[in-house]
Amino acid sequence: MLKTISTNDVLFQRVSWGLFLLIFTYLLLRAFFLAPLHDETATFFHFIETNKIIGKDVIQDANNHLLNSFLGRLMYQFAGPHFFALRVPTVLAFALYFWGIYEMVKSMQVRLVKFLVFLALVTVAYVNDYFAYTRGYGLGMAFFSWILVYCFRWIRDPNWKNLILLYVCCWLAIFANLTFLLSACISIGIALLIYLYHFTQWNWKKHFTFLLVHLLFLLALLPFLYFSYV
Repeated sequence: MLKTISTNDVLFQRVSWGLFLLIFTYLLLRAFFLAPLHDETATFFHFIETNKIIGKDVIQDANNHLLNSFLGRLMYQFAGPHFFALRVPTVLAFALYFWGIYEMVKSMQVRLVKFLVFLALVTVAYVNDYFAYTRGYGLGMAFFSWILVYCFRWIRDPNWKNLILLYVCCWLAIFANLTFLLSACISIGIALLIYLYHFTQWNWKKHFTFLLVHLLFLLALLPFLYFSYV
């Protein structure tokens, strides 16, 4: 019979730290030694170096992942045109991604299942390699992992803090990569379903808070919808 354990599993914590340091070191080395990719070069010359990221004069190109372009510009001002420096924000985002996966699986009660699921999620080479490039995919996946975390937390405990953090993660994921607009739509659907499930149990203050948070999030999506349309 598979052994069940508490959520505070010391062995799991130690293995997680070791695995994180191993993968993070690999990503640092990859970010340092890997030659610039075509898309990274285009992002640099079109958006980071020129500082034309948004506005009328910006080049309408899918390489303009907004958060990555802004962070790349910030790193360019401090370190110059060194691609390793431009990749640092994305490499650091791996820590956020890894932490999000850890938060999702740590409550699993069966140790073997927990280890296998965790390893399956954090050791996909093709996915992890995105964290070694100055692109928006790694940043987006880092925030997406927390979308999943707060979706689970919202389902288990539907309070306004979990809802706000869910929508903040959605907004940041879209800011990193517009492809996460679909994830945001799914998150809205989940939030509405849980809201309807508890509809008769909540007072008018909870209803008002939910609708206000929901409306503010939808308004915050409008600039991304316009940018996507353009």
